[in-house]
Amino acid sequence: MQQLKEHYERQDSDELLEIARKDLTDAARLVLQEVLSKRGISAGQTNAARESAIKVEAARLEADKRLASFGARLVAFVIDVWGVGIGLYVALLPLQFFSSELHAVSYCIAWFTYFFVRDAIPGQSFGKRLLGIRVVQHESGLSCTWSKSFWRNVAHVIFAIDALCALGHRRMRLGDMIAGTVVVRAGSDPAKTQAPLGQP
Repeated sequence: MQQLKEHYERQDSDELLEIARKDLTDAARLVLQEVLSKRGISAGQTNAARESAIKVEAARLEADKRLASFGARLVAFVIDVWGVGIGLYVALLPLQFFSSELHAVSYCIAWFTYFFVRDAIPGQSFGKRLLGIRVVQHESGLSCTWSKSFWRNVAHVIFAIDALCALGHRRMRLGDMIAGTVVVRAGSDPAKTQAPLGQP
């Protein structure tokens, strides 16, 4: 324990309070508090730091429960790209009577418009609606805006990197990081999807 005490004494007070937020053995916590007490930091302050860390972790776990799964997002994407694509192609077929070029141009305009703004109608593309998920703004939990939808979907240009990012923190793909959005289960409370304090 003497070695641990010496280790703690070499740390500054902020670092020690950060250590106090972590899971420690009872013996290590007593040594830590002894060092902190000599610096005028009470057990109450140390306990408050620990309780704050527990609340932040609980909020993070609760928020993560509301995040849409990678599988649901992938299926929704396939529906949006292929399902809606085929639907638009068929819906615009009557234009073939006037000109095949008119049909092709109209199809491209309609599909790309849908593709880029689909998450703002409102917060759910056709695929996401079928899968019961939606896009919300990371900070506020409000529905995705037209501009955020555009920027989050532009990132599909580099699909492989974009998709790999969705396996990381808060399942935010590159487009989500750029637009400041997250994808959640549609029935979840948007206000509770925010990252806990200190999380990006």
